[in-house]
Amino acid sequence: EEEGKNSLAYIIPRLKDLVLGGTTQDHNWNLSPDENDTKDIIKKCHTLFPQLKNADILEIKVGLRPARKKIRLEIEKYSDNVVLHNYGHGGSGFNLSWGCAQDILHLMQSIE
Repeated sequence: EEEGKNSLAYIIPRLKDLVLGGTTQDHNWNLSPDENDTKDIIKKCHTLFPQLKNADILEIKVGLRPARKKIRLEIEKYSDNVVLHNYGHGGSGFNLSWGCAQDILHLMQSIE
């Protein structure tokens, strides 16, 4: 769901902390944290993982994840130059990185 109690939420473990997140907002390019978004993210993550209830919040950041209806993954030639297009993954960039990297490798190997 894009809204409501089952809307986007994620918890990404790192070496010394966790990253909590989860919003999908078309055409919102604001780089300042929104208090309501922060509260909603924390609430959803607590629902997923109640052990976070008393966790310290180290910092609050905003991450923009530009998305497209379809990922652009192609090579385009301009005279002697080559441009590699690999974008539009939205919030799935990390999840798709291995497969897209493999596809890009195959595309690059096909260049004469």
